[in-house]
Amino acid sequence: MVLGSVRKSALPKSLLFGTLLALGPGVSGAAPVPDSARLDLMRAEAARWNHFRVTSALERHELEHLTLDSLGVILAAPLRRPAVIAGGPAPPVQSSVIRWSDIDRIDAGRSHAISGFFQGALVGGMAGVTAGFIYANNAEGEAALGAVSAPIVGILLGGFVGASIGGSPKWETFYP
Repeated sequence: MVLGSVRKSALPKSLLFGTLLALGPGVSGAAPVPDSARLDLMRAEAARWNHFRVTSALERHELEHLTLDSLGVILAAPLRRPAVIAGGPAPPVQSSVIRWSDIDRIDAGRSHAISGFFQGALVGGMAGVTAGFIYANNAEGEAALGAVSAPIVGILLGGFVGASIGGSPKWETFYP
């Protein structure tokens, strides 16, 4: 049976979809807008983290600093490089806002790249000293001087590997 141009089997699905759209973001999965007390608490909590991932239905942003407002998350204005030849004052750069109604979730993470570098440098340095002693004991004459570079290479290589391993943030849900 056909009702106008809509088939009878499609009528309940279209009514459900229209009802979800009419009820707004509270039903469709978006988190509620935080009040001023919750915003202050979130701002204080954001100081513990050094990486943030803001996810909406259409895009995902990774930020180093989270700026919260009653409208949503404020994205920092893009940095401008100075021109070789200045042509007058540059137009002001507008920062964009991701509205609370568009935000699905905010994740917070902490990178441990610096401590990872030092831990890796320590392990790499010990391995380099060991390799240097082995090389120096088996080499003769001036060739033994090559063992001096082994600890330096070990420190740099270990630091790079440690920073790479510790540099990826461990994500936790920040909002909602």
